[in-house]
Amino acid sequence: MSKQARVIILAALTAATLAVGAAVFAAEEPGEITTEYTGTPIPTYRTGEGNEFAEKEPEPSVKDERESNTAHEIGQDEKLVALEEKTKSLGERISDLQKQITNYLTVITIIIGAIQFGFGILITIISYRQIREGRAQRKDFEYEIQLIRGIEEDGRRLLNETRVNAERAQEYKDQAKEELAIIRKDKEEEVEAATDELPPISEAEKEKDLVEKILKKYPDLKRNTDFLYEAAIKGDITDPRVLDNIAESLYYNGKYEGAINIIDLLINRKPNEAGLYYNKGLALQTLKDYDAAIKSYEKAISLAPDMSEAYNNYGNVLARLGKYKEAIHAYDKAIEADPLDGTIYYNKGRILSELKRYDEAITFFEKAIALNPDYAEAMNNKGNALSELGDEKKAVESYREAIRKKPNNPRAYVNLGNSLYNLDDYPGSLEAYNKAIEFDPKFADAYSNKVGPLIKNGKFKEATESASIAIELNPEYASAYFNRACAFGHWGKRDEMVADLKTAIELDEVYREKAKTDPDFDPFRDDPAFRRIAYPEEFKGEEKA
Repeated sequence: MSKQARVIILAALTAATLAVGAAVFAAEEPGEITTEYTGTPIPTYRTGEGNEFAEKEPEPSVKDERESNTAHEIGQDEKLVALEEKTKSLGERISDLQKQITNYLTVITIIIGAIQFGFGILITIISYRQIREGRAQRKDFEYEIQLIRGIEEDGRRLLNETRVNAERAQEYKDQAKEELAIIRKDKEEEVEAATDELPPISEAEKEKDLVEKILKKYPDLKRNTDFLYEAAIKGDITDPRVLDNIAESLYYNGKYEGAINIIDLLINRKPNEAGLYYNKGLALQTLKDYDAAIKSYEKAISLAPDMSEAYNNYGNVLARLGKYKEAIHAYDKAIEADPLDGTIYYNKGRILSELKRYDEAITFFEKAIALNPDYAEAMNNKGNALSELGDEKKAVESYREAIRKKPNNPRAYVNLGNSLYNLDDYPGSLEAYNKAIEFDPKFADAYSNKVGPLIKNGKFKEATESASIAIELNPEYASAYFNRACAFGHWGKRDEMVADLKTAIELDEVYREKAKTDPDFDPFRDDPAFRRIAYPEEFKGEEKA
C-alpha cells in the first residue's frame, strides 16, 4: 500500500470517528432547547389555604344554593385539571420531537463537515503531490537545459579552436607557398600542388612534442605519475590540467628546470594568471636564479596585488641578495595582505636580526609565536636575539621552549649549549651539544662548539678530536680550525696550534682579531710564531729588509 493511500484512509477514518462521536454526544446531552406554546391559555382555579385572596363568608339565606354551586364547580375543576395535564403532556412530546429533530440535524451537519474535511485533506494531498511532481519535472528540465547549454558552449569552443587551427594551418601553407615560389618561379603550379600536400603543423603538436621531450629527459617521473599514462592513452597530454600536474610533479621531484619549461607553456596559454608566475618564481628561487625569480614574483604581484605569499617569497629573495630594506618593505606588504600569517612576521624578524635590530626582531618573533604557538623556529630565533642582547637566561628559556615544541631540533640544542656555556654551565652545555649530535650526527657546528666545555673540563684530546670531526664534515669551517687551535694550545701542542690558527685566519680574517683577545692564547702572547700570525703589522719592516 502506498504512502498516499494510507494518508487517504487515515483521513476517512478520522472523519467517521468525529461523526460518531458527535452523534453520541448529541443523543446523551441534547442541550437546552426552548419552545413557546401559542394556544389559548386555560384558566386555573386553586382552593384551600394559601390563596392570595380570602373568600367572604356566605349569607345564611343562600346556604343551600352555595353548596349546590360548590359541587358543580368541583366537578368542573377536575375536568380542567385533566385537560391541563393532557395539554402539558402533548407540549412535552412536541418539545421532545423538536429536540430530537435538532439533534439529528446537528449530527447530519457534523457528518457533512467531516466528509468535507476528509475531501479537503484528500484534495490537499493530491495537490501537494502534483506540486512536488511539477517541481521535480522543473528541476529535470533545468538540468537538461544546463546540459544542452554546456554541450552548446563546448561545441562553440571546439569550433573556435578549429577555426584558429585552420587559420594557423593556412598561414603555414601560405608561407610555404611563398618560399617555394621564390625557389621555383618557373614551376608555380607544381609548388602549389606540393604545398597542398603538406600537413598543417599546429601549436598543439609543437607543445606535445616539447612535453614528450621533457618526459623523456626525466624517465623516473613516468613511473611515479600514473596520470601521465592515462593522459597519453586519451591523447590529451597537453591539456592544461595535465600540464599543471606534470609541472607539480617535476617540481616536487626536484626537476626544477623541467617544471619551468612546462609552466612557460601554461603562461603562453594564460598570460594573466598570477599563480603561474608565482610557481615559476619558486622553481627559479630553488635554482638560486634570484634575478629571474624576482622578475617572476614582481609579475605575479602586478597581476594579484593582494597575493601575500608572492610578497613573502619576493622578500626572501631580496634578503638573500642583501637588499634588506627592500625585503622589509616586501614583508610589510605581505603582512598588509594577510596579517594572520605568522611566517611573514618570522621572516621579517630574521632580517631585523641580520641588521642587529634585536629588540624589533624579538617583537616580530613574538607576533609569529602568538599566531602559531607551536612555531619552534620563531622561539629559537627569539633566543638568538636575546643572546645577542646579553640576556642569556631568557635566551635559555626560549631555546628550551623551542625544544619542547620540536624535540628533534639540533640547531636549538646547539644554541642552548652556547647560552649555557656563556652562563658557565659547562656540563649542561656539553649535554646540549651531545643531544644535537644525537639528532644530527653530521652537524659540524655541534662538534666545533663542543670544544669549549671539553676544554673547561680539561679534556683537551677529546676537544681536538671533536674539532677534527667538524673539519672533516666541512673542510672550509674556519671556526672549527680556530677552536682546535685553542684546544692544541691548552694541550701544549704549540706547532699544531699555530698551524690551525693560521688556517682559520686565512679562511676568515675575523679570527685574527679574536686571537688577539681570546684568553685561550694568553700563554702564547710573546711567542714569535703566534705574534707573526696575530700581529703581522709588527713584522712588516722585517719583510722589507
